[in-house]
Amino acid sequence: MNIGGSLRFVAVVCSLGVAWNLPRHRERIGERIGERIGEAMIERIRWSWRHFASRRAGLRFRERYRLHQSRRRRGGLEIVRISYIAGGTLLVAVSALLGWLPVLGWGTAILGLSMIAGEFYPVARLMDWLELRVRELLGPLGKAFVRMPTWVQLFVSVLISLSTITLVYSLYSLSFG
Repeated sequence: MNIGGSLRFVAVVCSLGVAWNLPRHRERIGERIGERIGEAMIERIRWSWRHFASRRAGLRFRERYRLHQSRRRRGGLEIVRISYIAGGTLLVAVSALLGWLPVLGWGTAILGLSMIAGEFYPVARLMDWLELRVRELLGPLGKAFVRMPTWVQLFVSVLISLSTITLVYSLYSLSFG
């Protein structure tokens, strides 16, 4: 009995079986790779947020700027910097259009400035300064809002949105008749 020949036969049959099922394996492998990339991206976002939130107020954006610069010195791509700047600028421009909405306008402006702050030190200093001033001004109001029941928070949010829309519509009507 030729054991080497039969092993070769088994190897050929197995490889043909794998080749026969290759498209299904490719799909599974592609799905697994996509899942792993998605999980890695989510983990990186979580780590970045924890790292950012754990820093002292008034220094967070400058430390984030230094982190971005140290990553870039290790050989980061210039396209990443350009995308942060372009994306941040686009968000600030969109927030100028939607600025009258309570969350969309200011939320996108803050997000856009945060993206730009990772690339420009003066913007990082501005964001740190603004964070301290906003905490002083709105800190007690925010604490009271968080202590409210959920339905009251929802009611207050809807009331602010409706009053903002009414104000903008009124100003538009008065201006353009």
